[in-house]
Amino acid sequence: MNRIFLLLATAALFCGCSHYQLGSLTHPDLEAISLGTLKNDTTNPRLGHFLKQSLPTAFVRDGGVSIQRDATASLDTTITRFLLNGVGEVPTQLDDSDQDSYRTSVYDVSVDVTYTLRRVSDNSVVLESRTVTGRARFSELGDLNATLEEGAQRAVTDAANQIVTGVTEAW
Repeated sequence: MNRIFLLLATAALFCGCSHYQLGSLTHPDLEAISLGTLKNDTTNPRLGHFLKQSLPTAFVRDGGVSIQRDATASLDTTITRFLLNGVGEVPTQLDDSDQDSYRTSVYDVSVDVTYTLRRVSDNSVVLESRTVTGRARFSELGDLNATLEEGAQRAVTDAANQIVTGVTEAW
């Protein structure tokens, strides 16, 4: 009786999983891409540097597509928006008045990046223009500029990871 149950369970498993495929979700023509133009339309000059560092790292970590200079497709990116919002406050007591006062202690950084994948041979669009929003949250610890830079770098890294997912799994 146990043997019959085991055979039926094994047969059901193979029938149920027969349509799954192992391997990459990447388009078969995209084995390698090059990093094309990178524009930064924001007032924060460090964002372009952060994206230039984060994209190759994210592609290497994913492993679906390699980065090469003489690739068949090129990824063009534009950083379109950098936004800093205060999302958490702590009360402060500046004087003896009855008015409550607060100062921002938690910030949210978001970075919008638009990307397009083009075929190098004829500059045709392989993947239409898409926009991702990278986000990071951080607390002000001492120097706001230093923690803001770290938050911006994390937001750009988040955007780079989303771009890699969009390029490698868009098919």
